[in-house]
Amino acid sequence: MWRWLLRKVRPRRGWLGLILLLATAICLPLSLIESKWLIGASTLISVSLLAAWLGFAWGHSPLPGWFLGLFGLLSGIEWSVIVRGQLLPSRAAIWRELVHCARWLAAGLQGRWTVDLPFVALLPDVLVRSQALVERLSLWLQAGVTGTVSRDSLVLLLFAAIATWWVCYFAGWQVARGRSALAAFVPAGAAILANVALTHGLGINYLRAFLGGALLLMIVDRYDHLQEGWQREGIDYSQELLTTVRVVGLGLTALVLVFALLVPYVTWRQMVNAFWRYAYEPWTSVSHRLDRLFAGRNPVPPQRSGGGREGGEGHSLGGTATLSDDLVFYISTSDPPPPLPEEYERYFGEIPEPPKHYWRTVTYDTYTGRGWENGEVQRNERFAMELLADPVYPYTILTQTVELRMSGGG
Repeated sequence: MWRWLLRKVRPRRGWLGLILLLATAICLPLSLIESKWLIGASTLISVSLLAAWLGFAWGHSPLPGWFLGLFGLLSGIEWSVIVRGQLLPSRAAIWRELVHCARWLAAGLQGRWTVDLPFVALLPDVLVRSQALVERLSLWLQAGVTGTVSRDSLVLLLFAAIATWWVCYFAGWQVARGRSALAAFVPAGAAILANVALTHGLGINYLRAFLGGALLLMIVDRYDHLQEGWQREGIDYSQELLTTVRVVGLGLTALVLVFALLVPYVTWRQMVNAFWRYAYEPWTSVSHRLDRLFAGRNPVPPQRSGGGREGGEGHSLGGTATLSDDLVFYISTSDPPPPLPEEYERYFGEIPEPPKHYWRTVTYDTYTGRGWENGEVQRNERFAMELLADPVYPYTILTQTVELRMSGGG
C-alpha cells in the first residue's frame, strides 16, 4: 500500500528535485533565526516548507500562470494572517470540536441530527482574536502616520511570514513549471543576502548552503529538461546518465563552494563608494523609519572581526564611514566655567585656550592587512578608587559625569 501511495504522490520529475527545493527554501528562515533580530523567526520554517511545496504542487497543474500567481499572493496573506496573526483557537479547543464533529456526524448518519453544530462554539473566540489583531494593526498604522514608535513585534513577524511565503511559493512554482532555477530563487536569495549583509555576516553559512542547493537543483533540472526532450524525440539514452549527472553535479557544487571560501574577498572600492554616496541618505531615512515602526525587534548584533579572539571586535578598512547626528551621551566636567570673553580681554588682554578633553570607546593594537583588531586581552583586578598608575606631579583632578542617552552608545 505504501509503495502504491508513494507512486501516486511521486512528483513527475522524481523526489530529488522536490527535496532540493525544500532544502534550499528552508535556508531563508534558518538565516533569520541565526541573526536573532526577528522575534519568532522559528515559526517561519513551516511557512517556507509549506509555501515551496504548495507552489511546486500547483505548478504541475494545467491552470494558467496568472491564476497560480494570484492564488500564491492571496494564500500567503490568508495563511499568515490566520496562523501568524494568532486567529486560531488553542489546540485543545480545536481537538474538542473535532471529536464533537465526529460524534455529531456519527449520530446524524443514524438519523439523529442535532442543532449543536460543530465548530460554532469557536466563533466567539475567533471573533475576539480577530478584533485584537485589527486593533494592533490599527495602532501600528497610527504610529506610522503620527511618527510615533511602535514596539509590536507581531506586526513585523506577520509581514515577514507573508514575504517568506511569497518568495518560497514563487520558487516552487517556477521550478515546477520548468523555469530556470536561477530565476526562481532570485527573490529568496536576495532576501538571504540582504539579511546577511545587514547583520554583519550572521547566517552566512545558510547563504552558502542556499547557493549550493540552488546550483545543484539547476543541474538536476537541466537534465530533466533534456530527458523530456529525448523522450519526445524518441532518442535512446542510457539510464545511467542520471546517476552520473547527480555525482558530477554534486562534485561541481562542492568544488565551487570550496573555491569560493578559499578565494580572498575583493572589494570594488570605487563602486562601493559610488553606491553609498547616492544611497546613504535614502537608506538612512528608510532605516530610521523602519526602526521606529518595528522598534520591538531585537537589536542587530554589532560587527565582529574575523579573528575569533577574545575581545575580537575589530575595524575593517574599506567602504564609507557611517556617521550620525544621534545624541549618545552628555558629559559634564569639574572644570570651572570659562569667563566671558569681553571680561577676560578687559582684565588680562588675551583669551586663553579652554581645556580640551577627548573621549574614546575602544583602541586597537594589531593591524591585519585588512583592518585593525585587538590581540589577547590581559585582565587585571583592581579595587574601587584605586589609581591605574601613580600620578605625575604637578597634576590636577578632573571629575567627569557621564549620562548615557542611547543604549550601547558608551
